[in-house]
Amino acid sequence: MKRNSVISKKRTVFITAVLMMIICAVMTVSAASVTLKANGTKTKKLPVGQKVTLKISGKSSGIKWKSSKKTVASVSAKGVVTAKKAGTATITGKVGGTSYKCKIKVYNHSWKYGNIGAYASAWNDAPNYSQGGGQYDIRLKVYELTYNSKGELVARVALWNGTGGRTYSLEKMHLEIKTAEGTVIASKDFYWTGQGISPQSVRKVKVTFSKKATKKVIDLNKNNYMYWFGSVN
Repeated sequence: MKRNSVISKKRTVFITAVLMMIICAVMTVSAASVTLKANGTKTKKLPVGQKVTLKISGKSSGIKWKSSKKTVASVSAKGVVTAKKAGTATITGKVGGTSYKCKIKVYNHSWKYGNIGAYASAWNDAPNYSQGGGQYDIRLKVYELTYNSKGELVARVALWNGTGGRTYSLEKMHLEIKTAEGTVIASKDFYWTGQGISPQSVRKVKVTFSKKATKKVIDLNKNNYMYWFGSVN
């Protein structure tokens, strides 16, 4: 590969941006446990990707867990429920001859910036830097965040090449997503080959943070402030 020889000619540009759509306190979803009792059904709402642990009052072993809709919400042998997709599923824990139930209501959630062409001030101001002997002006904007059924964060990013007459070769991008409180919810390096950004144009890319790179699942519907930190090579 020629990646190292190309990167050595570049100067990494670090980019930080703050998105302020609405002045609002940031709220995160706690994956606390839910304790079930006999002769009743509890209800728990979860955003896609979130987890919650179910417990049975007075019982710690010998419990058999089952989901009525595994595609909506799955449950492990230890009672850990994972929200997969929007819908409703009933989780049943059976011990002895008694059943304990919890209705899980899963809902979609996302964060969107809106029209990526609007609010020019939100495009990251990146200084000119070199690639292959030429000077480039590359700017970045995260415009949508979602979680998939595995609990992995998915980001849609717009990259703008403000340079005239020269295509920029996109090879590596480091991206870190934070809440307004400074909590890192995802961080990862992404690589491409043969991907270019034409002069004076925008290229949209979709990147998925792995489970390991996704540090935390939050309710994106309740987060109007989001921060990102990025660097492009």
